[in-house]
Amino acid sequence: MDRVPFRLSFHATGDGYRPSKIPFAFAKQHDVGDQAKLGRYKGMPYPYGSSEIRVPDTVSWKDMIPALVALVAPLLASMKEEGADDFHVSAREL
Repeated sequence: MDRVPFRLSFHATGDGYRPSKIPFAFAKQHDVGDQAKLGRYKGMPYPYGSSEIRVPDTVSWKDMIPALVALVAPLLASMKEEGADDFHVSAREL
């Protein structure tokens, strides 16, 4: 089987993070201060910024980590410049 049973993502957050300043189509993003539509901050401004980069579900198992590195590496400096200071990788079942 060439497809993987999970989604691999890179997440960045920060109290002053503004991913909207980075020219990239994140899977999910919000700037610090954006109005939350869901979750525990619903109806309030987010106290932090956040972004998610996802490896496409069509990428094969053996290529997932290189694909994630290829997506993240060119953006990491910009993410830090825009206030991201916490980073993690997640894998969740599809």
